[in-house]
Amino acid sequence: MLTRVGRDRPEVASTVAAFTAAAERQGLPMRVVDVPNGRHGFDALDHTEESRTAVRTARDALLDLLT
Repeated sequence: MLTRVGRDRPEVASTVAAFTAAAERQGLPMRVVDVPNGRHGFDALDHTEESRTAVRTARDALLDLLT
């Protein structure tokens, strides 16, 4: 489970890209929730509809993976 934001800091975005590439190479299952206008910490900082939707989507995906 990974939430990826479009406006992340470059040093964080590069590690996210490396992580997702490594997971794909290994064939690991991964769910990614993209938040194109989000920034690092969007879930606590940005009270937008996009942020709320991303948090709900991530919550629902995680619950689905656990059940």
